[in-house]
Amino acid sequence: VKEGGASPAKDMIKNTLRNGLAPASSLMRRSVEGMIRNLGGNLHQTRNMSGTSQKNATVYKWSSMLEDWTLATIPLTSLSSLLIAYTWHQQILAQEASPSQREYEEHIKEVLAQSATNKDVNRLDRSSKAPIYRIVLTGGPCGGKSSSLSLLSDRLRSLGFQVFIVPESASIVITGGGMWKNYGDFSHDQSLAFEGSLMKTKMALEDAFYALAEATGEPSVIICDRGTMDTAAYLSRESWEVLCEEFRWNVMDLRDRRYDAVIHLVTAAIGAQKYYTTENNAARRESIEEAAELDLRVLNAWIGHPAVRIIDNSTDFQDKLKRVLAQVCQVVGAPKPVNYKRKYAIEDGENIPIPVRYEQFEVEFTYLVKADTSASGYTFVKRRGQNGSYHYSYSVLRDLPGEEHEKAILERMITGREYIAMLKQSDPQRITVKKRVKCFVYNNQYFTLNTFVEPNIGLSVLECEAADPKHPLALPDWLNAGKEVTDLSEFTTYQVAKHLTHPDKLKKASPSEDSQTSSEESN
Repeated sequence: VKEGGASPAKDMIKNTLRNGLAPASSLMRRSVEGMIRNLGGNLHQTRNMSGTSQKNATVYKWSSMLEDWTLATIPLTSLSSLLIAYTWHQQILAQEASPSQREYEEHIKEVLAQSATNKDVNRLDRSSKAPIYRIVLTGGPCGGKSSSLSLLSDRLRSLGFQVFIVPESASIVITGGGMWKNYGDFSHDQSLAFEGSLMKTKMALEDAFYALAEATGEPSVIICDRGTMDTAAYLSRESWEVLCEEFRWNVMDLRDRRYDAVIHLVTAAIGAQKYYTTENNAARRESIEEAAELDLRVLNAWIGHPAVRIIDNSTDFQDKLKRVLAQVCQVVGAPKPVNYKRKYAIEDGENIPIPVRYEQFEVEFTYLVKADTSASGYTFVKRRGQNGSYHYSYSVLRDLPGEEHEKAILERMITGREYIAMLKQSDPQRITVKKRVKCFVYNNQYFTLNTFVEPNIGLSVLECEAADPKHPLALPDWLNAGKEVTDLSEFTTYQVAKHLTHPDKLKKASPSEDSQTSSEESN
């Protein structure tokens, strides 16, 4: 394009560059400009290594062009422009390639791949990158979501976060006349149309606020008044599957990849009936019995998310709000005492039938080499899959500022490509640990049953969040729960990845052996 000349391909590129499909934001322009310069630099490196003979003319031409191909000389207005240009570049190379040239092209790909890997690793480790957390507040009607939103907003802003509140889409649509008759009178098609519209509205609002959070360039928290999986509570399983199929939605995308944590506030209709009211929400019409039933359906819809937190009515309302705040602060790494994770060894956990609804996942943990060997804590990447669909995350264990001896695991979602790049930084002293995880709710508590598959050491560990490390828990009576192993680091995934040559050590663990590990290290 820069060199001029006439051909249909070049005319197409020119038109696309000048009149793209969608205007590019300034951030996109800077990103694309950087991509172009990096591509030019990599090709320039290959050109210098390969010499200047005629057989390398194509590589030389493209490296020269890309080195000074910037947005100042070509009016790039669409990301699709870059994709089309790159495709045209690939076609030219394929047409002109000789066997020796193909060797250089393979080297180009290696250089580009290595460059991408380094950038992925640096981007993930760069402390200046502002994190964005997406947290759902959900639960039955009259659970305290509105009060929690106000408290969370004030607290997180005082800690330096930009806070965005995504309003409940159902309230927007219903108060706007979207429910033209009683929900129970909807036909099947009308019900699907209504719930589908709510889902699309919800996701559009969330995506809009995420774009605004990105634009700030500052640490941000997006708090969603209900999330995508709430819709499943209002539909039969068959209708939910039809809705997902119609819009090509994947449950792993809707539930696990979209949100960092789910805070379920139990309705006042369960345990605090005298406080249940419909007066403070025009869209709320459920009776106490209906609210209690809906609360359970909503909770069941979220089973399987890796970070579900249940806030019940075992305390007064003010303490309930404080528990919500503590859970959210734990997710974003803010200075606030964290809840305690209780763990119990389970005999033959893999073969115990679970008589309640549960979700099963295959989870892989890979621990990474520490860039600073003197620093405490560790980093790891995790792949969590169900039915062939995977969710990837990158986590760092670190000390909480201002909290002596308190640790937290800060986790953020990453792409599959970033996950593959980070695997190259895996710690050679630890193997990848594979677990089969079953998530379920029992007695208003969220449990995860973790069975170690690789290494196969015959170990299963039951985990549950608890507000008090000494308060007795009502464990499922159909599980053969052994002794509590909360304070035994030998039962953490981190230590299992290391003690491979001594599997018996895990079964004979005693509190005296390295037992001072934080409960957060259960990951």
